[in-house]
Amino acid sequence: MPIKEAVQTSYGAIVLISLWAVTRYLIADTTNVLFIPGMILGLGSFIGANFGARLLPKLSDKLVRFLYTGLLVLLASYMSFKALSI
Repeated sequence: MPIKEAVQTSYGAIVLISLWAVTRYLIADTTNVLFIPGMILGLGSFIGANFGARLLPKLSDKLVRFLYTGLLVLLASYMSFKALSI
């Protein structure tokens, strides 16, 4: 699968999984939901996703692969650091 399609597919899956999780959480317990910060985060995500969707076709496959790999390494490093510092 080409890298750009892989990025689009993974982000699409993240959106669907996140919406499902938020919906289930709201059904289970509405007393602990921070609506204003959630709406701000959602709006920022919406704007960023639109910007990224317009930018992605203009970038080379090599640059997209490099940036995506860098993001995964950064997230893995952060999660490892958090896990080992407990």
